[in-house]
Amino acid sequence: MRPVDGVRQDHVLLGEVPVPLAPNGYRRFSRRHVLDLRVYRDLSFAVGPVQARRTMREIRALPHGEAAALVNSLHVGLDRLRADALAAREALETIRAEASADAEPADEDAMTITELAGALGVPAPAR
Repeated sequence: MRPVDGVRQDHVLLGEVPVPLAPNGYRRFSRRHVLDLRVYRDLSFAVGPVQARRTMREIRALPHGEAAALVNSLHVGLDRLRADALAAREALETIRAEASADAEPADEDAMTITELAGALGVPAPAR
């Protein structure tokens, strides 16, 4: 398979997958390379190109069970990121809803800078 054939089939760069050289110095691509490139492409969409490259290198050196566990850990990480993003979105929606409520300010809601710093858990400014 020529390099251009691999690119035409998968629309990705072939430099991500190790390729053996023929005696004449040309690269020799196989169907396995196309499969590896598809896996790399899909991982890149999911976790980014840097993590995908690292994962592809690790997978090749691991037994099947450990490789599957590594891919599963990527899913767990993505799920955690998704949950964090949803929680942040919910917090923003709550803040937006609170900001649109027209409650009259009450005297008991007032705080000094020192009280506010204490409520936020940050040091009070020095005078």
